[in-house]
Amino acid sequence: MPGGGGGIWVNGASNLLRNCLIVGNGSGAGDRGGGVGGQGAGASIENCTIVSNFASGIGAVTANSNNYQVVNTISYFNVGAAMYPGSNGVLNVSNSCVTSTNYVTSGAGNITNNPLFMNVAGGNYRLIKTSPCVNAGVNQAWMMGALDLDGALRISPKVGGTVDIGAYEFYFSASGTLLSVQ
Repeated sequence: MPGGGGGIWVNGASNLLRNCLIVGNGSGAGDRGGGVGGQGAGASIENCTIVSNFASGIGAVTANSNNYQVVNTISYFNVGAAMYPGSNGVLNVSNSCVTSTNYVTSGAGNITNNPLFMNVAGGNYRLIKTSPCVNAGVNQAWMMGALDLDGALRISPKVGGTVDIGAYEFYFSASGTLLSVQ
């Protein structure tokens, strides 16, 4: 669409983006919606990873009352603002990892630290063990039994029971040899 929405264009109301990886898209506007853009009522964006887009990660492109509810989402390494609400937009962002909170209208629990992906240059946006996004999200009712983008459980009692921020859950893969010395 002209002016925004390089990766995903939302229009109207009741838009839901969940467990999405939105990478390397461009927008016709320098600061609006390289990853997600739209007009109308906005969208709910949950547990998405929106990175390396050529304009803001999330942005409204019109003067309409866009209302974005962003939860447990990473918007990082985008050219332009992490998020841009447009003229009358509202960005309610919580428990998310964003480059900066300059345009965030409301919300709590956000971090601006580097999310620490496994290999950005190689296109691997899974989290490493020391990522500030591990166990930093907020659990929601839909997550019980739900899967992440890799097909792993969103909430696992073995890993702490708290959802991670982004499209992928971190799972420690123990491989090697176990020795028992007596």
